Amino acid sequence: MDHLLETIQTDLKHTVLFVCEEVPDFHQQKTSLTAPEGNDIPASDDTEAKEVPFLEGLEDSYHFRSRLSEGDSIPRCDSTLLRIPVSKREIEKEKHAVKKAIKKKIKKFKKSSGETSKPSAEFYVLSTEELKVHLPSIPFDDTGAASEFVSTIPLPEGETRPAEQLLLALDCEMCRTTKGVELTRLTLIDASEKVLLDEYVRPKNPIVDYCTQYSGITCDIMEATSMRLADIQKQFLELVPAEAILVGHSIENDLQALRVLHRRVIDTTCMYPHPKGPPFRSALRFLVSQYLNRAIQTGTDGHCSVEDAVATLQLAQLKIKHGPTFPSIEHEYKQKKVVNEMARAKKSVLIVDSMRASRSLSGGVACIIPRERPDEVVQTVIHQLTTGFPPHLTWARVRGVSRSEIVAYIQQIKSKLPEHSCLVTVLSRDTNELRALHKRRTARTDPRSSLMWDKKQQEALDAVALEAQTGIVHVLLHNTLRMITAREVDPCESAALHAKLQVVRACVDSGDYNNSQVDEESREEMVRRGAVGRRRAVVALSADVMAAIAEIAELKW
Repeated sequence: MDHLLETIQTDLKHTVLFVCEEVPDFHQQKTSLTAPEGNDIPASDDTEAKEVPFLEGLEDSYHFRSRLSEGDSIPRCDSTLLRIPVSKREIEKEKHAVKKAIKKKIKKFKKSSGETSKPSAEFYVLSTEELKVHLPSIPFDDTGAASEFVSTIPLPEGETRPAEQLLLALDCEMCRTTKGVELTRLTLIDASEKVLLDEYVRPKNPIVDYCTQYSGITCDIMEATSMRLADIQKQFLELVPAEAILVGHSIENDLQALRVLHRRVIDTTCMYPHPKGPPFRSALRFLVSQYLNRAIQTGTDGHCSVEDAVATLQLAQLKIKHGPTFPSIEHEYKQKKVVNEMARAKKSVLIVDSMRASRSLSGGVACIIPRERPDEVVQTVIHQLTTGFPPHLTWARVRGVSRSEIVAYIQQIKSKLPEHSCLVTVLSRDTNELRALHKRRTARTDPRSSLMWDKKQQEALDAVALEAQTGIVHVLLHNTLRMITAREVDPCESAALHAKLQVVRACVDSGDYNNSQVDEESREEMVRRGAVGRRRAVVALSADVMAAIAEIAELKW
């Protein structure tokens, strides 16, 4: 993080994070940085059997094995690489800032609205800036993407409605189709919990997964349904004017499935923030149990959207009744977003990823260029690096590419790197097996399921998780080294230092950081100095650059 935010102290100006997830042939042919001996898996062809060219023989490059997530969770490179720890001082500062911001918002709201008591529902409606952060996938300001959505219509001129009639709660159920997630049920209730609309909706595309354990939707229900998305949108727009306040839990998902643009929303995940902060969100079931003292979603036939909509409405009304400082949640400010920190430091950030991921990662402060195909991602990165004004930080992610393709992409990006730049490549393994085991473990909780889950299966899951979570971090520095001295180094001194470095790097490759052959002096040399050859000047990495590399790789020297 230091080398991104404090480039005044180093000569590093640009960083590219090139993330390769779900690499299918990750296990093939052991290279110098794969798993320890005994884990070799034969390569499928001669090309893949060769060592990956960019991992060996390049000056000013380093590679490490890295743990991409904890426990038995499915690894997410964005959570690992785009978040940094927060100091205790920053935690206290953040708590104070949150309290101050709430007081300021209350004061401003009361002044503009004339209210003197506790703020009304209007106070909790997300602002334009908050919509960008909490509903990034809804194209409020994207005319192109918005063409697929319909917008709520204002009330006729001169017509007004009481505030209680304009407070509505929404909940949707979805299934997976050949085109992704689509709407299958919509429920809309008013402030008195009266059901205004509750209809099943037949998706346009064939259903591949009814998600019955969550949606409650079955094949029989869908066969008996003739309602289409356009029909339900028409009914929805007749009931919900643009002035209405829509309440939902993770309402972004509901509006996305319904394909409706409505700016006046209250999200209970914002009213009741998770102690760990974004992107974590408390489950509706947990919030209802915690604050309404009852249980929901207890059946085995899936969620009931009416029950969920009522629960969401009651949570919102409870918050409005008690005020902005309710409930008293002890926040765990353990991490902060790199993108936000870069924005505060006035550093440019570019996100090149899928449409959904780009909007989510940008947080409304980074530039995004959505790309789906790996070759498009790489070409976009190269174009942005060669414009004459390359970003300070570029995040680029591809999925499912082979090692040989990764080699080609790395070489293409490397050839276009600007002066004083750093290319960090992260490789993660295929997680299909881990996802299947997770799904099986979850399925065992269904009383109708005959699947069993015992200690042996959990151990198998832990082993698969550990393997899936082990990724590779490769760091290439391009013209970022500073000369300690211009004199020629004595060949004997150079050879001795080179030998020390080889020992340390061998230990890094094997993961044996406590090897008895590695003394403190060798570790210090490894951190302080770059590759050294006979009759070549000794060069040193800036301390904060190497510290950042070690931090990314999670090395504990």
